[in-house]
Amino acid sequence: GRSPAEPGGERTSVRHSLPSLRDPLFGWLTLAFATNTLAVVVVTVHLVPYLREQGHGSAFAATATGALGALSVTGRLVVTGAGRRWPTGAVTAVAFGVQAVAVVLLLAAGDSRAGAVAFVVLFGLGFGVGTIARPALLADGFGVGGYATVAAVSGIAATAAKTLGPVVAGVTRTVSGSYAPVLVGLALACTVAACSVARAGALLRPMSATASGGR
Repeated sequence: GRSPAEPGGERTSVRHSLPSLRDPLFGWLTLAFATNTLAVVVVTVHLVPYLREQGHGSAFAATATGALGALSVTGRLVVTGAGRRWPTGAVTAVAFGVQAVAVVLLLAAGDSRAGAVAFVVLFGLGFGVGTIARPALLADGFGVGGYATVAAVSGIAATAAKTLGPVVAGVTRTVSGSYAPVLVGLALACTVAACSVARAGALLRPMSATASGGR
């Protein structure tokens, strides 16, 4: 387990200079952003064929997928603004949780235009959140001295998820004959991402309080 905080913020100093890849904080952040990356990439690759399978036209399916990128800009602005008032971990957890709800909505009502549009709006707002939240949370937890190491190793997990996710989703669709299992998996991945980053945020709060007290 974690050792108690030492006076003057010594624990934070040690964390910054000698980051441990076995640290629970690193594990939770890596899990959060790997699963989020997996969900985002699978949606990017498979949304068009899924919507086509649901009876939507090619133009609508392509437009919906393209809108995800446009909405990601709005999502990043919202999260950046919210991060000034609330902890980044909490804001990110909410964004990932909304994405889980969006996937469930797509599974339940993806055959209707309203359901598909609602999915795009909700999922798209969290589309680029991981891009800005991951470096911010890693820097908060491990500082400048430890950032390079933890970011590199965490990036390996995210890259693996990005590479394998669409392939596994495609195989699952082929074997099962339906995208339903894929969407269930995506909803689970988004939920894991939300819970993991929330847990990481909870671990960061005592560290922030210790650092503030030591100043």
